[in-house]
Amino acid sequence: MEDNKRKFPRFECSIHSEVIKIEENKNLIERTSILDFSQDGLKLGVDFINPLPGSNIDIEILLPAKQLIATLSGEAVWSKYVKNRMEVGLKLRDMDSQAKENILKWVYFRNLEKAKKEKKGQLNIQF
Repeated sequence: MEDNKRKFPRFECSIHSEVIKIEENKNLIERTSILDFSQDGLKLGVDFINPLPGSNIDIEILLPAKQLIATLSGEAVWSKYVKNRMEVGLKLRDMDSQAKENILKWVYFRNLEKAKKEKKGQLNIQF
């Protein structure tokens, strides 16, 4: 979670996904990773595409831990080059509400577990 200016908290994650369409390019398939997820958006890590702001993007999400395959549509809001990879911010436009809820719960509890482990590790170092 970061950035106070956001309407909803973002949770770090690593969810396998595929870009299946950008605008009218329907034959596009690129493996990607969702790097963070929130109620209204996500950050996507991609290797070979750089969508223009305003581009409509369709993504298929693969979350084996929840036995979930879901699709979503979003609008590219920003993109930047980070560590030999493009990161793209997407504003969610269309996604099944149950799938979104399942992903949000999963990323929330994963972040909670990570924070507990980090805190426990800090306590162990102090003793």
